[in-house]
Formats: sequence, structure tokens, C-alpha cells
Amino acid sequence: MKIYLSGGGTVEDMHNVNLHFAENILYKKLLVIPQAAAPELVSFEFCEDFIENISAFDQLLIEMAESLEEITSDIISRFGGIYFLGGMTSTLMHEIKTHRFDVLVDQFIKEGKPVCGMSAGAVIMGNNLATVENDPDEKRNNLIFGEIEQ
Repeated sequence: MKIYLSGGGTVEDMHNVNLHFAENILYKKLLVIPQAAAPELVSFEFCEDFIENISAFDQLLIEMAESLEEITSDIISRFGGIYFLGGMTSTLMHEIKTHRFDVLVDQFIKEGKPVCGMSAGAVIMGNNLATVENDPDEKRNNLIFGEIEQ
């Protein structure tokens, strides 16, 4: 199991994590999940620009998921890594649970493919989402099982 977690920050702050993650992506195809970003605050284009500025990803084929609703097990199997962007944890978790994306990610990880979470994307990897503690429906996640590779 390869899970990479980052607290967020600038592209430079995350360089080492991104570099190590990129080196482990199978067949150099990356699926980016920007759903934590509140669309009224951060545009899809901003997320695309952010990802394009990560030099560790220069050799990767990158696809941004416009919606988790359309991603199936067939589609996700074509990727060698998944990268969750930061933003609002509760928004991201709601999208994941609504579209049962957690089931797909769980299988993806069990297949040995790497997943990286930045900020809110890292928080969702835990089994207790303390940042949304006031919302009892989103307090427990249990998205990831097993041990984290160090």
C-alpha cells in the first residue's frame, strides 16, 4: 500500500512528496481529484494550472476529474495513481460518499497503486475526520484500511 500525505502549502513545499509519489505511479497516468475545491472560490482552471506547475509531474499524463459521478472501476483502472487536491474536507468527503468513489479508491489501493492526498485530500485518508467533527454523518470515514508505507 502506497499512500502519500501532504499538509498542503506551495508547490515547493510539497516537492519531495510529489517527487516520490510520481516515481511510483504505474504507467505514468495520473487521475487528479479537485472536488475539495469550492467552485465559488477556486476554479477548475486554477486547479489545472496548479497541477501543471508541479515539476515532479512533468513526465505524467494527467487527467482532471470533472465529476466523480462518471468514474467507474473500468475508468479508474486505466490510471497508475490518484492525487487528491486540498480544499474543504467536508465537500470532498460528501462527493466521495455520494458517488461511492471510496469503494473505487479502496480497490485501487488494494491493487498496490499509489494515492496522494494534499491537505483535505490527506485528511480523508484517516478514519476520523476531526475537521468536520460537528457533522456526525461525516465524522467517520474508514476509507483506507491497512498500514501506511513509510
